[in-house]
Amino acid sequence: MSVDIRSNAAAANSSVLTAAKPLTDGKASLAVPDDALEGNAAVVVILDATGKVIQKANTTIGE
Repeated sequence: MSVDIRSNAAAANSSVLTAAKPLTDGKASLAVPDDALEGNAAVVVILDATGKVIQKANTTIGE
């Protein structure tokens, strides 16, 4: 499984990361490279091995 941060959960091309990060022991460290996105609404998505969203949670970048 891996984790990504997106502006639209269903759209892989809306990722704000350079690439989805693998989950290790249920954890991942994520850094949004574009500081201009701080304060924007986003969705953290958990992806299965095929890239399908299996879980999501709303968040705010930088919080």
